Amino acid sequence: MKKWQYKVVPWRSMSADSSNHDIDVSVEKGKDKSGKAAKEMEKVLGKLGGEGWELVASYRDFGIFKKEK
Repeated sequence: MKKWQYKVVPWRSMSADSSNHDIDVSVEKGKDKSGKAAKEMEKVLGKLGGEGWELVASYRDFGIFKKEK
């Protein structure tokens, strides 16, 4: 029988600018931030995938990953 390890990761932790909670007034500034956040998240997800972690669920502000022990 397979055994699994699980990891719960807050989505906010995947952003280099996770401490910034300011609301953007400018739509363009918001788009720029969203693009950067998406790229940063892709890097983190790629790293986790390279380590064998697979995203199995997303619950509210968290991603739930698993990999075989």
